[in-house]
Amino acid sequence: MSNQNYNDGRLIRVTQVIPVRGGLYRQFWQKPVAASASYMVSDTASNSASVTTVSTFVATPDFARNITITPAGTTADVAAGTVSVTGTNIRGDAITENFTILANQSTTSTGSYAFATVTQVVIHAQDDDGATWSVGIGDKLGLEKLLQYNSIGGNAAVATGTTVSNFTREGTAPTVTVDTQSIHKNTVNFNTALAATKTYVVDMITDDPAKPQQDET
Repeated sequence: MSNQNYNDGRLIRVTQVIPVRGGLYRQFWQKPVAASASYMVSDTASNSASVTTVSTFVATPDFARNITITPAGTTADVAAGTVSVTGTNIRGDAITENFTILANQSTTSTGSYAFATVTQVVIHAQDDDGATWSVGIGDKLGLEKLLQYNSIGGNAAVATGTTVSNFTREGTAPTVTVDTQSIHKNTVNFNTALAATKTYVVDMITDDPAKPQQDET
């Protein structure tokens, strides 16, 4: 069993029991900020002459979570192409996710990978110079364990919940995405919107014995 805290007071986990085959693991997210389309970059300019590389951000993800890309400005100048986001996952491994952008797109593209850090965003050359771009964070939180199947939601033996002052189980199970190979593809999206006034927790069943990267003990 283990207790760990970030220096800013965010509690990550309280218990880990991993036998030889199969185990229980509890993960907390205390006071995650709400999803924001411009959390990291707001309306940065792009151009038609070359790619635009963004490597300076006004904020970094508070927890490992998915990234969003939103074109704005003169969206008639948005060219079809690929925006690439590079950073690290919850275990410190380098990852890149590519976002497919449509011509004249004005809606947000939502990523699937959970990024603990973002080091750069590369925006393809545009049709003209009026398009701007925002980089944000979404509601999908990164799990610290590889899952073989969804052992979080829809299981009477597994508690999921959110809290303001007392733990309360959600009436609707979260949306869980699992992957047996890539930790950044294992995510949970709670039915309750993320908010800095709440704590979120999942209990999961996992065969993954790996020690979390953020463990400070």
